[in-house]
Amino acid sequence: MNKAELCTKIKESLISGKAKEVEALVKQGLAEKVPANELLNGGLIAGMDVVGKKFREEEFYIPEVQKEHRTHFTVGIGCTGGRHRSVAIAAAVAQGLQNRDVRIHVMHRDAQRGEG
Repeated sequence: MNKAELCTKIKESLISGKAKEVEALVKQGLAEKVPANELLNGGLIAGMDVVGKKFREEEFYIPEVQKEHRTHFTVGIGCTGGRHRSVAIAAAVAQGLQNRDVRIHVMHRDAQRGEG
């Protein structure tokens, strides 16, 4: 599988919620010396862009969680350092959920950590 096909597969797996498959594909790409930024931009970020769009259009997540009668779910968002991108994304997700009948708890695990 070439780089473009691998990134497409990562994107599709991410959109489908297949976390273990995404992890395996990313590891495969790294083992095959595909640059991490290509896996990130072409696969992971491209997939999250679609997920974000579908979330905004109310096609993803909340309806599925409610249909499954789950009492809670956890969303983990991370970035290097955990003090900029992930904080902004978590705030945007929380804001998007504010007007729904859900309880939201946002925790920034590494925001207070000193710079290393």
